[in-house]
Amino acid sequence: MIASVSLGSERLFRLRGKGGAVVYSKLMPHGSLLIMAGNTQKHFKHEVPKDAGVTYPRINLTFRCIAQVTVPSEFHELQCRLSGIP
Repeated sequence: MIASVSLGSERLFRLRGKGGAVVYSKLMPHGSLLIMAGNTQKHFKHEVPKDAGVTYPRINLTFRCIAQVTVPSEFHELQCRLSGIP
């Protein structure tokens, strides 16, 4: 899952399907929160296209939830030896 907060200048957010066609388009005003979950990133490409008409600054804060991966015990033991942890 991704949560994206848009601050500053209003910008256009788009989703494109696998064929490249725009399937969703929305202006994101200052303070907008966008959440993409499930298979959104698998089935669509997201973008905020460049816009020469935008003259005010903008910043985007993106928070990602990344699945925990199980690390093999051999790797953990090697990592501990290299860092000096017993």
